[in-house]
Amino acid sequence: MALAAKHSLKAISLTDHDVVSGIPEAVEKGRELGVDIIPGIELSLGFMGGEIHLLGYGIAYDDPVFRQTLTHAQQVRESRNVKIIEKMREQGIEVDYDDIRSIAGGDYPGRPHFAELLVKRRIARNIKDAFARFLGNGKPLFVQRDFISLEDGIDMITSAGGIPVIAHPLSLMISWSRLMEYLKRWHEMGIRGIEGYYPEHSPGKCERLIAAARDFGFLITGGSDFHGKSKPHNHLGRTTGNMKISPDMVKSFLMELAYSPIM
Repeated sequence: MALAAKHSLKAISLTDHDVVSGIPEAVEKGRELGVDIIPGIELSLGFMGGEIHLLGYGIAYDDPVFRQTLTHAQQVRESRNVKIIEKMREQGIEVDYDDIRSIAGGDYPGRPHFAELLVKRRIARNIKDAFARFLGNGKPLFVQRDFISLEDGIDMITSAGGIPVIAHPLSLMISWSRLMEYLKRWHEMGIRGIEGYYPEHSPGKCERLIAAARDFGFLITGGSDFHGKSKPHNHLGRTTGNMKISPDMVKSFLMELAYSPIM
């Protein structure tokens, strides 16, 4: 939040993976610094035999039913973490869960925190190397994850009053024609928006995706995918082509969210 204020951002959304525990602290600090928080989450879900990420914006993150449903996703993540630790020990890397929690700074670590540990132990050169040689699909420390379905994820977010948005769809690495089929299917499933602006993709590809998504009637959002030191090339408030994310870029989304302070 201090970094957001430093960069004169009026609002940000905190969308941690499968967890909302950071939002209350962010809201409190935001009030002190004059930065508004749009409560959010990013769910890791199963779709068409693979994995897809679903953003939820404007959620009632303290809703008891939502928190209870979210517990399952957290249990799945924790189960995977335990299996990764077992694989690390099999590889002769001495580690326990507290080591990973310490790096994560909380109770819900993920693979980026395992990558940080490998870098800290000088087993990997950097985060990218840690995934390329150890944590990526098919690598020695990879563990396949069990996912809740995209349909259930949509229900979770909409039941909590949020707007479900497909995160970085170009990351699915599928053909353009197949992506158009998915856009149609997602719209029919109740997806409300598409993350059109994303730093890992070129401005040209993002603009093409945005045009197609608007044709289907999707809202457009913009993300920085800011992860701090685990993704040092991504900057808070910046997206594709290092462009600053402005209210004009995501105007329809903000209007749907009825979020007037930054309009």
